[in-house]
Formats: sequence, structure tokens, C-alpha cells
Amino acid sequence: HGERIERLMQVTQLRRFLAKVGETRQSVEATFHGTKEDIVDTIVNEGLSTGICQTGAYGMGAYVAMHAGIAHQYADPGADGRRHMCVVLVVAGRHIVKGHMGEQPSATALDTLANPTQYCVTEEDRLLVSHLIMYRVTGQCQGRRIGGGWEDPFEKELSRAIRRAARREKKRGLR
Repeated sequence: HGERIERLMQVTQLRRFLAKVGETRQSVEATFHGTKEDIVDTIVNEGLSTGICQTGAYGMGAYVAMHAGIAHQYADPGADGRRHMCVVLVVAGRHIVKGHMGEQPSATALDTLANPTQYCVTEEDRLLVSHLIMYRVTGQCQGRRIGGGWEDPFEKELSRAIRRAARREKKRGLR
């Protein structure tokens, strides 16, 4: 359950981000970044760092998710049970690539090119942390992690459905 949402605007980061938006003339997306309590102050004051990556599943950079449910998996609860998630504005860029574990992507990387759930951003000026959400999870699901990671059941089922549809089209001669 949500406890508090704080609007965050560091003037230096805002100017840097707006300069990138103006330079690239690309759309801005709202994404999410779940984090540990001990990192929150650094993110609030300095923004997301592309140089500090704890998992590197899709490359080395700052990770944001298209859905809050995915970011929630990385929002580990503090001693009091409170979790922290940031709303992050992102300019992904015209050139995107499929990310690979342990590699430095040449551009913004995606976990998968079909129906991506996460970005790995390599340029800090493409990111602006706009809000901090503090919340607690209650009930049966509080410790369970599913989806949005290496073994995302939704992504697997969607990929299977896409492959089945492609095979049907091929049989009908539509491709």
C-alpha cells in the first residue's frame, strides 16, 4: 500500500535532460526503477548512475522498467518493510540494441526486442528521476518474485504465441 509520493526535481539534472530531449527531438517515456533503501539518497541527489550496475543482465548501465511490477522486484524492503521506487523519465534514443549480460551496450539496450520490459540506459542525460514512491506490501505475495527477469513467464508465453502465429501464417502462405 502506498505511503507517500515525492516529486523530485534537481535543477542540474532537469536542464541536462531537457537539453537531451531538445537535441534528439524524441519522445519521453515514464518508466520505473526499484531500489534498496540505502541507495535512495544518492539517486534523489545525483540521479541514476549508469556506472553502478548490480546485475548487468542486459548490459552495463542504469536499468528502468516499463511497468512498476517489474521494478518492484528490485525494490527490496528496508528493516521497517518500506520499499522505494522511482518514476524515471527516459529518452531511449533512435538506436536501440538487444542487451547482453556483462557487455557495455553501444546504445540503450532492451531485454528483448519483442515486447521489451526493461531498458538498460548507458547515457545519464537520457534519464530524469521525477518522483520517489514509498510503499509497503502486505498479504501473501510480499516475498514472491515473478516476471520481468531472466525467467519471465509472461514473456515466455507471449513469445510462444508469436511463434505459433508465425507458423500459422507461414502455412497459409501469408509470409
